[in-house]
Amino acid sequence: MEKDGPIRLKTRQGWREKIRKNGSTKKYKVEERKPPLEPWRKTELLFDMVPLTKPKDEYSKPELKTMTEEKLAKMEAEVMIWTDGSTSGNQEKGGAGVFIEDRRSETTDKQSFAAGEICSSYGAEGVAMLRALEWIESHPAKTVIICTDSLSVHAGLKNDSWKDAQDWIRKIKLQARRLDSQVTILWVPSHCGVEGNEEADRLAELGTKLDQSEIPVTQAISNAKIRRGKWKVVHERAKRIFQDKRKPNLKVEKLWPRRVQSLFSRLRSGHAKELRQYLYKIDVEDDPLCICGEEESIEHVLCECPLLEATRRKVMQELVKPHHLVTEPEKSRQILATRFEGLKLHKHNDDEFQDGAGTSNDANGTSTPPTL
Repeated sequence: MEKDGPIRLKTRQGWREKIRKNGSTKKYKVEERKPPLEPWRKTELLFDMVPLTKPKDEYSKPELKTMTEEKLAKMEAEVMIWTDGSTSGNQEKGGAGVFIEDRRSETTDKQSFAAGEICSSYGAEGVAMLRALEWIESHPAKTVIICTDSLSVHAGLKNDSWKDAQDWIRKIKLQARRLDSQVTILWVPSHCGVEGNEEADRLAELGTKLDQSEIPVTQAISNAKIRRGKWKVVHERAKRIFQDKRKPNLKVEKLWPRRVQSLFSRLRSGHAKELRQYLYKIDVEDDPLCICGEEESIEHVLCECPLLEATRRKVMQELVKPHHLVTEPEKSRQILATRFEGLKLHKHNDDEFQDGAGTSNDANGTSTPPTL
């Protein structure tokens, strides 16, 4: 009655747990997730590109500039808008730039916007496109060309899939439906000396230095940021066993019978009913003690238990460490088999042995198990 309840087992530390332990209180304004757009409605945008007959990297900058200017000379519009997005590095502090040439009044307008504390280049390009469309709504024109050097934004809008729930693309589509103007999205190669594109790039860089606090962080960039985080072992027992490896090398283990592979994996994780420490944690045994009187963990049995000392000296030519469960699985299996019967490779031919792995054939074709 006085015994504490079962201990909750944990195999890895979650993101929320890490934030809680570190005491981090930094909060971001989060974009509210919206349902997909109506599949029967299409976005009334036109799309065009500067034609390239080979990969962009195979052209020189003067060639790209000439091709872009020739394409623009063939297109007529009352308003020409250049957009670009940028980040300060490591997907942080996004900026959006919009350079507007209003040919009706022969005026220009330069605008810089923050794109978010956590932001990808794709997201920053999306912010710039959205701001350009918002400008068009407040300054109606019959024909408008929006030049972008983001092939991914151009392709995403052109695809016009109602399933696309990317936050900025969704907002761009909704904004485009409010316009009466004929808007053409023109892809142009970047950084080739075209003045409009270069000016938009400078404006986007200025946007990275603006206050980002009021720009919501999208679900997509949050997921991407977490995925890009460097993987590392945080569980203390896993650190000792796996060190800097993400998983064991299974080249040796896959040669064992399936039953041996399964038991060895469970023992290595510490979640095996053969270990009294585990049985004690799940409230099956009254104590976690080994035969020798110490707590029976997998590390104790492999490295410390005095009853297996002779086997360790015979099998391993060095001091046995927990990481040998990963780096020396066969030798570890032989040591542990002294305690755990299920790890022995039985000297009889059964269906558990894999062809060419756990057995060998003699001259008469008789199946012979490996020598222990």
